[in-house]
Amino acid sequence: MYAQVRILYTGNDPADELIARLQSDVAPVYAGCDGFVGYFVVGSHTNQVETVRIFDDQQTFEAATEVARAAQEQIAADLAPEADDQGLVGEVIISNWA
Repeated sequence: MYAQVRILYTGNDPADELIARLQSDVAPVYAGCDGFVGYFVVGSHTNQVETVRIFDDQQTFEAATEVARAAQEQIAADLAPEADDQGLVGEVIISNWA
């Protein structure tokens, strides 16, 4: 599996709108992509959220990144969240699911 973890900041604004847009505009795009394993948004309704997306392999991860690019760019234009550049990206080393 191949994954990315990113931290997004909304400045002084609560992340509620960002979370809603990720749920409505980004999550369904990833879910429709080949190799999709999971997409998670973790936050406490402060000004910061973390996103985690997991795909079968690097190839399907990169393809999904391209498919979701327009939605991500629109959210960035509308809400201007700050993000760590690429976050942490790579092979999943340990996986233990219930």
